[in-house]
Amino acid sequence: MKLHILNDLHIEFEDFAPPATDADVVILSGDVGVGMGGLHWAEKRFPDRPVIMSRATTNFTITTSL
Repeated sequence: MKLHILNDLHIEFEDFAPPATDADVVILSGDVGVGMGGLHWAEKRFPDRPVIMSRATTNFTITTSL
């Protein structure tokens, strides 16, 4: 099985054109995009293969009141 692993793409700042790949699965980790943007980006860029995404800790919003 071949994996194509990309991380911390930050497409909210600049679009990223991934290189062509013959991988069986694409793994995206870290900060890909804001909100659902990373997911929509992945669907368009890799329509013919499964994509596994792992969110970064900065994707979570923590609200506290003191």
